[in-house]
Amino acid sequence: MIYNEHMSGSNQKNTPNDTEVKPGRLKIFLGMCAGVGKTYAMLQEARRELGAGRDPVVALVETHGRKETNALLEGLPQIPRRKVKYRDITLEELDLDAVLERKPQLAIVDEAAHTNAPDSRHPKRYQDIEELLAAGISVYTTLNVQHLESRSDVVRQVTSITVHETVPDSLLEEADEIQVVDITPEDLQERLAEHKVYLGQMAEIAAANFFRTENLTALREMTLRVAAEHTDRTLRDEMRVRGIDGPWKAGERLMVCIGPSQYYEGLIRWTRRVAGALDCSWIAAYVETDLPIGKADTESLTANLSLARQLGAEVIISAGHNVAQTLLRVARENNVSQIVIGKTIEPWWHSMMHGGSLANQLIRQSGLIDVYVVQPEKGQPARRTPGRAGISGNPKSWLAASTITAIITVLFLAIAKTIGYAAIGPLYLLWIVIAGLKFPRSIVLTMAACSALLWNFLFIPPKYTLYIRNFHDITMFLMFFVVALAIGQLTAKLKAKELYEQKRERRTRALYDLAEKVALAPELKDGLETGARMVEDLLNSKIALTLRLSDRTLSPKPHPAGTLELNLKEQSVAAWVFSKGLPAGRFTDTLTDAAALHLPLLARTGIYGVLSVQPNGDKSFDISERDLLEALAGLIAAILEKDHFIQAFSRAEVIEASEHLRKALFDSVPHELKTPLAALKTGFETLLLRMKTVKADEQEAVEEIRHSLKRMEVVINNLLDMTRIQAGVVKTKLEWADIEDIIAGAVELAGDALAGHKIVTRVSEGISAVMIDQGLIEQSVCNLLINAAVWSPPKSEIAIQANLMNGTLEIAVSDQGPGIPEHDLGKVFDKFYRASNAPTGGTGLGLSIVEGFINAHGGTVEARNRPQGGAEFAINLPIAEQHMGTQELPS
Repeated sequence: MIYNEHMSGSNQKNTPNDTEVKPGRLKIFLGMCAGVGKTYAMLQEARRELGAGRDPVVALVETHGRKETNALLEGLPQIPRRKVKYRDITLEELDLDAVLERKPQLAIVDEAAHTNAPDSRHPKRYQDIEELLAAGISVYTTLNVQHLESRSDVVRQVTSITVHETVPDSLLEEADEIQVVDITPEDLQERLAEHKVYLGQMAEIAAANFFRTENLTALREMTLRVAAEHTDRTLRDEMRVRGIDGPWKAGERLMVCIGPSQYYEGLIRWTRRVAGALDCSWIAAYVETDLPIGKADTESLTANLSLARQLGAEVIISAGHNVAQTLLRVARENNVSQIVIGKTIEPWWHSMMHGGSLANQLIRQSGLIDVYVVQPEKGQPARRTPGRAGISGNPKSWLAASTITAIITVLFLAIAKTIGYAAIGPLYLLWIVIAGLKFPRSIVLTMAACSALLWNFLFIPPKYTLYIRNFHDITMFLMFFVVALAIGQLTAKLKAKELYEQKRERRTRALYDLAEKVALAPELKDGLETGARMVEDLLNSKIALTLRLSDRTLSPKPHPAGTLELNLKEQSVAAWVFSKGLPAGRFTDTLTDAAALHLPLLARTGIYGVLSVQPNGDKSFDISERDLLEALAGLIAAILEKDHFIQAFSRAEVIEASEHLRKALFDSVPHELKTPLAALKTGFETLLLRMKTVKADEQEAVEEIRHSLKRMEVVINNLLDMTRIQAGVVKTKLEWADIEDIIAGAVELAGDALAGHKIVTRVSEGISAVMIDQGLIEQSVCNLLINAAVWSPPKSEIAIQANLMNGTLEIAVSDQGPGIPEHDLGKVFDKFYRASNAPTGGTGLGLSIVEGFINAHGGTVEARNRPQGGAEFAINLPIAEQHMGTQELPS
């Protein structure tokens, strides 16, 4: 049973303009598990595409030894797999580069959730598919519902099996078409028993475990529900487009609160499922408080943020001292309708100290925003609220605090008789205040409690016991204990806040200094060197800046500003980042085995290079440092963009000045030369008449002078014609003319330039007189003939052919020369353009004049290479649309 669902227009992938590669279309064959017939259905569809005249290629298909599937592969073009050696075994993987080089219309790629072999370009096959789509290649692929990232935890609960190979739900959302391949659990179990799914003992194991009826029923329901969600979204999109009222609620938006713990993975997936069911966008929010987190928590938080991005969330990181108030501020700023928070277990005293749990605070202050409190997954420990974890400190800090407490206690014992035990309490409080400025919160609170107990045990009568005799002493001790804890807490908070503000100031100062010293540097090279040193010192890392060249390709060598040397592997990662505009390398999910983190220098007008950062030692970047690094990369990109604009503006000024000078010379020189040339030509002819006879040894010189004068006359006339064209004063004087007379006049006008060539004229029957400007067309055909003669070998044939079809007159001039290089085809009509292999002489104006004259007729001229060799220039004139009168050429 097969269901097709075409995605609505809102999910179609579009490109901003026609110059960019149009992304390919993605079709996913979705099933509940292996054996339902996804690959079979996909290959059937591929064969239909082949029969319809498309160009499908089997990039990779896993038949698992099934005869029916193998039979469908016969006759389909296939690309050999890439062989990878891993731990003494040979793995076969998709040859991504071969598919990109082959560039078929359609690539068949099985099992999108597959994990690629080590050292592959991408860790997952679905990332290979995304690269194929970006290259304009459409893809058919297969996917089981248990491999969807948002469904993996539910599958684990249903089947007690953990699915390790997953794909982000965004892949499903980007699909242009989803085809559900469905059979009943009973039919699938029958196929399994017939060894059509797995072979041998593996089939028996699967039947006793994963392929139980209750598991298959749940997976089938999940598959149909996923398809139903997409179908429902398509229906509602159509309702919106057609303006049909419906019972759906608009404006739903979810926000999940996350922190540094694996506990939040299930929370993120739960929110993604709810957002999918509600067909709404969702946000993953993290509040960065004044309490720093450790390396392990940083890595966990980075993984959670990455998971949220993969599942399609908009990630927002906001700073604030109060987590609840900050979350509500983010929610209101982003029009969130529901907040998702994890259910945490906290001691009663902890809730009292902080005004209740985070969930309770959100519920009390949320107003019209709904709050979902979600129970952690089974088997995962409940975790405390993000942003409230204490700071334990390192062993050296504990030892130092304990030693100082012991020393001052000994000093207090020495002076206790002099100052009295009542004065010892304030001195201990002074120590707590000083400790709060130096040590973490947990140490300060512990020292406060120990100081209170030491004061009681060693100084308050009766000594060396915790018993207190006088009510006054009891009151004083209790007050001391509370005040010590309060002072320790407040002092630690002030210290943490100070560190937090220092971190923010450090970030702001870094951005300001970089902008000031780099952007305002007299030379970009000096500014980049200064900026590179600043970034390296700030992040304790080595960096490399690989910049874009003038031809918009990435430089093969990094800029000398950085100290990080990139090997071939790192250079290839940087090249990938430059081409895709996405981060890759260390601390990312793409090309993870790279030693450095590579960030694109992305500005509004494009990518200006790649920033590569390699931390010293085992250092990793926390959230604030990663955020700072991305901000620095953006600032460097903006500076490079500004420099690009300055250079472009300078070049434009030079070009404008040069164009102005060229135009002035262009307008004046031909007129200044025409009169002297006419006098020179007349004087030469008069001199020849007076000489009466020319000696044989002088004849060659005479012919050379005559040829040079003729050539100079052609050049000056071309310059004058181009001046008229640019001024917009070329007018067509339309009159009835015979096409054969026009061709004969053009051949005569070309004169000696065609000497040594055979001119063949072919005029189709039915062409008699046409309404055109005979002079301009003769000059145009003449220029094409002269151009053909220049490029043709001696005694070769130059053909002129005229055809009239559908009211358009085509005059084509073809030669037997070397043809036009592909890179020159679009430039041959540019002014003063001459091919790199052009013979000496000529001004590069002849073809430009042809284009100007033909445009004046409302026609076109094109250059092309002939299959049998040589070049052909074709003039197309819309004769049926010509009328008596004049037509001005647009300037």
